[in-house]
Amino acid sequence: MKTKKILFMLIMVCVSFFLVAAIGIGVLFEMHTFHALVSGRIVDKEGNPVPGAIVRLYIGGSDGSSRDFESVTDESGKYSVQTPMLRYALDSSAAYRAMSISADGYVPLSAKEGIIKGTNVNRDYEMVKAVSVSGRLVTVEGEPVAGSTLTFIADGEVDRSPKLRYGPVTVRSGKDGSFSLNTVGPFEYSIYIGEHGQKLHRQRPLNAKNANLADAANRQGLEIHINNPLDYTISGHVHDSDGKPVADAFVWTLNENSGTWGAYSDKEGAFSIIGLDGLGKDVFDVSVKGKTSQGESFNMKIPGVRLHTDSLSFIVQ
Repeated sequence: MKTKKILFMLIMVCVSFFLVAAIGIGVLFEMHTFHALVSGRIVDKEGNPVPGAIVRLYIGGSDGSSRDFESVTDESGKYSVQTPMLRYALDSSAAYRAMSISADGYVPLSAKEGIIKGTNVNRDYEMVKAVSVSGRLVTVEGEPVAGSTLTFIADGEVDRSPKLRYGPVTVRSGKDGSFSLNTVGPFEYSIYIGEHGQKLHRQRPLNAKNANLADAANRQGLEIHINNPLDYTISGHVHDSDGKPVADAFVWTLNENSGTWGAYSDKEGAFSIIGLDGLGKDVFDVSVKGKTSQGESFNMKIPGVRLHTDSLSFIVQ
């Protein structure tokens, strides 16, 4: 009798264990899923509907997976985007969820409001009609600067809405330095030479830190002057202690006003930091980091390097 009682207790413990495990797995599975319905209306600043606007919902899983879902607004400006049940290998609370909106003739925007699991209603947004801008990118001597990327970034005053933001707009200059774009708004913009967020070779124009495009007079014939990048350089070589060139070493300098400027050494160990806009500064601390041919990491700095130096030498020990 005692043996039967012990056996019965063991069976009950096993059953309880499996029940708890099953419940735990169910809860865990629920934590690893995501689905959403996002709906609302897109209008212009006067409250008129914007038909044909593309509303794109981007769901990026914490496991590296990502999905896009789209909806197009109807004649009344209404949209509705619904995702299926998405499953992730990791906790979906770490997933990235973003919504962007674009329409012909309007400034593209993205929503600041978070997309939560389940129903997201009354996500209404106002779009701003875009304006056209054209001009030339030239050096201070008036020479055209071809093939450079101009990045227009809406100033924070415009971008302070709690519901939406206007992203950076880029355009490349042509052979004669000319550029034109029609996706900016009647806002004040900061202008940089280089991709948004890319600090290598980025340069702030001398006369166009800010361009007020709310004034129609500033939208056509906008001439932006920059220093000739090739006139503002620090160059040299990176070698090891045996005199052998070190390739793919990152050489850079940090300026408190204009950010990081840098370049990678080539197979001969040569590097050239070009377009170095020190905003009046002509002495820099130059650093280098990378790995030797033996795979050993290095990081060193040479202080007090003058602008236009063309024979800076790093000897990696």
